[in-house]
Amino acid sequence: MPLSLLLGGCMTGGLGLDELAPDRSIKTSGVPPSDKFSEPAELLDQTIIRNAVSATDPEALGSASLPWANPETGARGEIFAIADAEKDGQMCRRFKASRENFQGVALYDGETCLTKGGAWWMRSFVPS
Repeated sequence: MPLSLLLGGCMTGGLGLDELAPDRSIKTSGVPPSDKFSEPAELLDQTIIRNAVSATDPEALGSASLPWANPETGARGEIFAIADAEKDGQMCRRFKASRENFQGVALYDGETCLTKGGAWWMRSFVPS
């Protein structure tokens, strides 16, 4: 019996339901989205896409698409319509790519070219 009296005293000394209601006096506001943080992610994705395009044989790929994914940014997509081209005396590859991330899905037209030193660089990567 003494235990029930102790427990009963603890239960009656708590807060009432009116004291547990949310505090409506606190005001918050939204923060507009910023492209500041998406730019580095896009550059990382471009590197993955450039490497995939440069390592692919366009003739062997034919009309098939080439999937790509970047676990670092969470983006993924497909590369298609890869074609060799020469631009300003450089060997280049034009392509189209889709890029799916938390902001949505976008299509891009790109071109990567081979330098005289043997490294590929992204000449252009613009939304379609």
